[in-house]
Amino acid sequence: MQTKRAVTTAMALAVVLLAPGCGGGDDGSVGDLVGGSLGEVEGIEHVVVVPNGPLTIVVGEAKGLLTGSEAADGREHVAPEGTEWVPLDWRLGIDDDLDPLQRTLMGDPSQRTTLELVAGVVTTTLGDAPGSTSTPAESRTGGPVYVIVATDSARVVEVTFDGVTASLDLGTGQVAGERAEALTDLAPPVSAVCPPLAGKRVTADVACTYTVATVPYLSGEGWAEDGWTVGQVETRIDSFERAGATYDVRAATDSSGFDGSTTGSTVVDERLTSLVTRFFVDGTPTRLDIARTLTGLRADGRGPEDATAELSTTVELD
Repeated sequence: MQTKRAVTTAMALAVVLLAPGCGGGDDGSVGDLVGGSLGEVEGIEHVVVVPNGPLTIVVGEAKGLLTGSEAADGREHVAPEGTEWVPLDWRLGIDDDLDPLQRTLMGDPSQRTTLELVAGVVTTTLGDAPGSTSTPAESRTGGPVYVIVATDSARVVEVTFDGVTASLDLGTGQVAGERAEALTDLAPPVSAVCPPLAGKRVTADVACTYTVATVPYLSGEGWAEDGWTVGQVETRIDSFERAGATYDVRAATDSSGFDGSTTGSTVVDERLTSLVTRFFVDGTPTRLDIARTLTGLRADGRGPEDATAELSTTVELD
């Protein structure tokens, strides 16, 4: 069952952000946030994987005094008694170990990843991560930031992407959430040469490969409870023979799908006699159906000037 898309609107942090009540004295309160000056936070790094890539969250050493050089407003901020400032920063990266097709299928630059710090019973909105590693710096919001938390409080960073939240326990480094394992334990795609494509009273020399991939999130569609299965088929067919005549292929269309479904196929790439198409289904299908319809112009032999041919094959999926 597909989870309905729920786009979360993140609170944008100003370049200089100072929560009310935080000044030169110790008059701040738990949950107050101060924007940090430019520079990276040094500390313990944790990784939370989201569909757009691995999000590295850096937690610096807590301190009682935030200096003017650390705060974006250039002022000192003293944490009240029993509290401390926690430095936080984050950055989006690229998962080089993930198959490029799966990375393409899941990546959705229009989605922003929101972050919140839950310390005890107090929740503070930290900001959001960019939609991709190529997002312009001026359009990014977020760290480094400093948050006042109770000294003895448990601390969890909640990371939300398109309505689904993963929780990072800063004490243990463990990540929990309904999609956490699905994103970190993806089975690699399966690719192979297609079985021979055949049609009625038609023959053709076909070069064909297919790939089947599974992802928990699909760009433009959202999350799927049982995962999305995506098929991609690439063919090259230069000509075909029918009724003693040879036809040069001028166009090819696709009606491939899973388990008999022939809707939803889209063209990924089309060049001369080569065609790459992609299609998907919510869940786990048992059969891949590959089908191409060719339109050709007679090059040799007797017969109609123009002709069409349908070629197909099937692949049983494990």
